[in-house]
Amino acid sequence: MLWLCCLLPGVQAAGAPTVHSGQPTQLLSGDRLIFLTKEGRRYRVKLMGVKAPPPKGVLGAQAQRYLGSLVMGRFLTLTHRSTDAEGYLLGKLSHGGADVNIRMILAGLAVHDPQGQTEAELIRYAEAQHEAQKLKLGIWKRQVSQPRVVSPPGGGPGIILR
Repeated sequence: MLWLCCLLPGVQAAGAPTVHSGQPTQLLSGDRLIFLTKEGRRYRVKLMGVKAPPPKGVLGAQAQRYLGSLVMGRFLTLTHRSTDAEGYLLGKLSHGGADVNIRMILAGLAVHDPQGQTEAELIRYAEAQHEAQKLKLGIWKRQVSQPRVVSPPGGGPGIILR
């Protein structure tokens, strides 16, 4: 918990969030995409609270594929409060009430990045990263061999890296 307190100064003051509905049209990486609203506006979006490996590496490509499996072809809600230095909206994507951003961390395919988060989000995302580390998923896996992708018990979206 002490290290969590050190991260709190990086948390931005939460303004009133803006909410859009729409679909992703292009994946740029495991944490960036192009989002088209139902009104026809395009936004460049960086997943808030998430930092995925670069797409040219093995885990970066895997993160991008996993993000695609979570969002492509789906109608999503995008909630954002701010933009980053590159002009991307720092946004949280959700589908059917599920937080897509945190699922990237839980799969071990992204690390927690506190930029733009509220205090409650900061705690939830840090706990998700701790869980992925404890289970040695994705980037937290210590073996040099390539991870194996399997379907979770009962089906449904998601992967488990072993």
